[in-house]
Amino acid sequence: NGVLATFVDLTEHKQVEQALAESEERFKLFMNTLPAAVFIKNADSTTVYCNRFMQDILGAKQCLHKTVKELFPLDVALKMRADDLRALETGYLVREEQVQRVDGQTRLYETHKFRIPRQGQPPLIGGIAIDITERRQAETELEQYRQHLEQLVKERTAELEQAKNTADAANHAKSVFIASMSHELRTPLNAVLGFSELMA
Repeated sequence: NGVLATFVDLTEHKQVEQALAESEERFKLFMNTLPAAVFIKNADSTTVYCNRFMQDILGAKQCLHKTVKELFPLDVALKMRADDLRALETGYLVREEQVQRVDGQTRLYETHKFRIPRQGQPPLIGGIAIDITERRQAETELEQYRQHLEQLVKERTAELEQAKNTADAANHAKSVFIASMSHELRTPLNAVLGFSELMA
């Protein structure tokens, strides 16, 4: 009657578990630090992952396991759902989406959606939404400034053209006057010179 003991070295298994836990922690830290909304949805457009930035946009931590119809107004949700399906079909899609934040502000996002293939399962939809509201406002202001400058240049060009035409007209009038005065002065002067030659 002996005792049989078996020892299993779990050191490698524990190291793998620790490395996986550290990797997951780095991933969460990275995703939650990004200044962009990051999400993963299934083929039904149900959110299976979203980072802190996305939670802040929606104003709730309960975005997981909700469809776009549950998270956004119907008109926005229908557009997002159509884009999700297009991203699944094409593999990659970029769209601009206006989303009303929980604070009431409507913001413009450039959203990149892409298919995430999975072995033996339907693909997922990954997405990154970058707030481009300020950039778009700056572009609009820059375009308005450019148009204003263009208008100023047109006005100034017209003013300069008018001034040139006025100067040309004055120069022509001066030339006519000098030619006329030259003739008017030359005629009596010729008479005086002719008379003085006769007298000499």
